[in-house]
Amino acid sequence: MKYSVDRIEEAFAVCEDENGAFENIGLAALPENVREGDILLKTDDGYTILADETEERRQRLAKLQKSIFTKNNG
Repeated sequence: MKYSVDRIEEAFAVCEDENGAFENIGLAALPENVREGDILLKTDDGYTILADETEERRQRLAKLQKSIFTKNNG
């Protein structure tokens, strides 16, 4: 199952799964360097950050924000 880190609150991360459901996951169970927006993969061994998917998503969102900003100010 894949998750997207929506936000980090105190001792847990609020994550959205592939079906759109939210789940609170303790930070102790996640990689030390987890950040908002990271894509996680849950495996039998725990959670792994999918760096390539995370970067692709960040670039896609940045491009969308830029197009919206340009459209509104163009």
